[in-house]
Amino acid sequence: MKKTIVTWILMLLVIPMYSQKGEYYIKEGRSKSLHYGRYIEDFGGSIYIGSMNLPSIGSEMIGGFECTIWNFYFDYMGAALGHSKSVNVGKWENQKTGSTFHFGYRLSIYRNFAITPIIGRATMEIGTVDGCDYSVDNEGNIINSFNVEGRESKQDYGAIISYDFGRVRDNHTDCCLKLSFGLTKYCIWGGIGFSLK
Repeated sequence: MKKTIVTWILMLLVIPMYSQKGEYYIKEGRSKSLHYGRYIEDFGGSIYIGSMNLPSIGSEMIGGFECTIWNFYFDYMGAALGHSKSVNVGKWENQKTGSTFHFGYRLSIYRNFAITPIIGRATMEIGTVDGCDYSVDNEGNIINSFNVEGRESKQDYGAIISYDFGRVRDNHTDCCLKLSFGLTKYCIWGGIGFSLK
């Protein structure tokens, strides 16, 4: 674990220091940014769909979003609990819910390609949804109780590879679409998003 963190920190320090020396920053006057590439990503967002797999509980489909601001990366993904709002009276066993979050820093590799080393946490719960024990929220929706029978929470780490394509330019925005693929110890996902300058 310590080796992973040290490697990750060294990557964050060495690559940006090297990229600051590029002619790109001198000519374009962008030496205040640590991002090396054809443009500076001030804000980026993506929608993700993927799968999470923890050893003792199993796998679950997940969906979520990510946000990148000045190359600092954050994502959150979750798996919705089945039958949590079902109006039927009954019990549903072996229902799963889970969530992941990661932090990282986006590093340009070559032109439109970038890699983002990430570290975070993956959590899954398995249990029984009880339709006999429910509550009603302010909007009148039924929320069935969830009795947790097993929980697994693990530290997660990996990387995201992204490719920026399709620039659109007008008087007010400089937008670039991006395609991302992420792989960590417990998750795999892909998504499409945008970057705004």
